[in-house]
Amino acid sequence: MVNQRWILIYSQDAYEQECKTLDKRIKHQEIELQKRIKSLEKELFSCEKDLQIAVKKLQKTVRYHRLDYQIHHKHQYANQGRPKQGASPKVIYYQATCTLLQDDE
Repeated sequence: MVNQRWILIYSQDAYEQECKTLDKRIKHQEIELQKRIKSLEKELFSCEKDLQIAVKKLQKTVRYHRLDYQIHHKHQYANQGRPKQGASPKVIYYQATCTLLQDDE
């Protein structure tokens, strides 16, 4: 067994620089996530499960933020214009509305 001696050094300047670097990383990730969220919100999914898979895939890449989402149903009818009373939709699409929150941890 080798005897070891460890010295812990604290530098205020290094700490401040690391804080600036972390803030820069957080802002950069927020900009990138806003772009990806915008494209996800425009996308229409044929089933709710596909939408949840896409959101979970995006959530795995999030490091400094938290992603909250809501699912909305979008109906498409056979004809253009206002649908007749009692008409059933031809296709139902699912769309997400996402909110990006900064994680304090």
